[in-house]
Amino acid sequence: MLAKIFRRAIILLAVYSIVIIGIFVLQFKNDSIISEKLGTLHIVLLESAADDNSVSLKNKFTVSFNGITFSGNDEKSVRMMTGNSSRAVSLVSWEKTSPLSCILHFTQGVDIQFSVSDDTSLAFLNVRAKIPQNADFVVIPYSFSVGSAVTAISDSRIQVTNKKVSWELSASEIEDNMLVVSRKEPVASYVHIDKNRSFSFAMANGLDAASETAYINIIEDLKNNLISSFPQSLSDTSPLSEQEAVSYVAVMAEKGRYNEAVDAVPQSFKKSTSRTYLSAPFFNNLSVTSESLFRQMQSYSDMIQAAAETGTYDVFTVKNLADYMCMHPGSSAIHKLLQSTAESELEGITVLQASGILSVYADLYEKNSELAAMLSGAAGKCISKIENSCSFDDSRITIAEKGTLLSVINAAGAGDALLRYGKITGNADYAAGGRLILYSYLKDSASFDLRTLSELYPAVVHTNMYYPHYEIMAFDNGQAVWAWTCANNISYENDNAGAITLAIDFPLSYTHYVIISGIQQFKTIYIYNMAFRSDYRFETYNSSGYVYRQDRSTLLLKSRHRSEIETIRLIYTEKAAEQSDEIHEEEVGTGE
Repeated sequence: MLAKIFRRAIILLAVYSIVIIGIFVLQFKNDSIISEKLGTLHIVLLESAADDNSVSLKNKFTVSFNGITFSGNDEKSVRMMTGNSSRAVSLVSWEKTSPLSCILHFTQGVDIQFSVSDDTSLAFLNVRAKIPQNADFVVIPYSFSVGSAVTAISDSRIQVTNKKVSWELSASEIEDNMLVVSRKEPVASYVHIDKNRSFSFAMANGLDAASETAYINIIEDLKNNLISSFPQSLSDTSPLSEQEAVSYVAVMAEKGRYNEAVDAVPQSFKKSTSRTYLSAPFFNNLSVTSESLFRQMQSYSDMIQAAAETGTYDVFTVKNLADYMCMHPGSSAIHKLLQSTAESELEGITVLQASGILSVYADLYEKNSELAAMLSGAAGKCISKIENSCSFDDSRITIAEKGTLLSVINAAGAGDALLRYGKITGNADYAAGGRLILYSYLKDSASFDLRTLSELYPAVVHTNMYYPHYEIMAFDNGQAVWAWTCANNISYENDNAGAITLAIDFPLSYTHYVIISGIQQFKTIYIYNMAFRSDYRFETYNSSGYVYRQDRSTLLLKSRHRSEIETIRLIYTEKAAEQSDEIHEEEVGTGE
């Protein structure tokens, strides 16, 4: 009896299957299926042939990976959102960008990249969206396979178990089988969870991916990818950001291509009124952009004062904070902030704050050991926070906080801070852990957009002096004399006899722009051993020139190098002026 029922069921199943296949064939008789496997990632697309034999993709796709499927069609489409408005986008093309990644191109300028970390069964998946300027979010439909059990859920993450293997889906927002990625957090992830394996940075030591060679290679790849992506970005409709322009010029200058890089930046950007002090060393307009620098210095002061009073730690995530501290080493607010941070248990600290504290410590260690010593007590607690937020699987590290994976920029910042601290202290485990984090997040930098690459560059590269930076040259009468510059080096010498000499190191024939603070009013300035007059048009001339801001004790200088070391003399007394004239006459007489 059971046998008859079973045979009948088999027959009915076969009949139904034939009918369904027949319907599918009739409906899609002019269509062909594109099926690609990228490691454990499986992509299925539908290609349609028109009467004129032209071929195009239909708005239908599935991307499957270890129990999760991302999909889209005319009924349930990928959408972009701005505020409360939503617009469906359609698939128009695709490309395989590597053996383990591909990009789906949609209408309205939306791109979605799917990439897997490796070709093992426990590889992790990243889903990155390129979001156009007129949108805030991209929404992607998804579903879990039959048999998957949800074990934990929140607004930004879902943990599931599939065939006794646990996975975690993380994104800006997850709801109703819709994955939401934002402009701020454009990457979602799907990673394996090994709940039985604890992690320590010692586990990274000895791995190939944590070696110095691997680290050097991924940093070099990052630089090269930044350079190659810049020309491509100029064809985009999105305007060039200041960070993108600055990182590009800096990395090109490091390779001896400074002028080429400056010329490649569009005039529309150079003349933009939205530029700040960040790009001033490359593109002039010092009189205007220096105001944003003065505001930034005041902002440092205000933030440090507030953090010292409230015991908060976000201030440590601000770029160049250590430089400001070194300019004001006697500040009671700075001392209070550093000491209270070191003495605190740092409960509830975030990974971003922890890596910021470590980075500030590393900067202070190089520039002011006394200030660094005040903060040193916080380092161990920061490392523990980062370590406890790491997951380790198949020689890769991922960092998550409250169920959400860190962005590649924040994760790379944590890795860099850990690496620098490990080198300072001689701790090989910390250094290896930092390099492994960087390798895990940067090894696919070829797939990053220019925005991401440009933000990553200053976060992980600290030796390129062409990148705009603060240079503390001296303390004169207790006041810091410092420059905002892209020069290799600027030295400051006060002869205490009425003259100050600035020596600026920059390649011959190149031009750059410097903001120098802490300069008192002088009688005469000598450039090229000639007395120069102030001229508000100085930046337009094919020569060096300057303007002095007495209200700010600041020298705004255009330096066009006739020699690699260009000397600037500031004269304060008549005797010093006579000596400068004598020097000039001697050099003219000898032909120098």
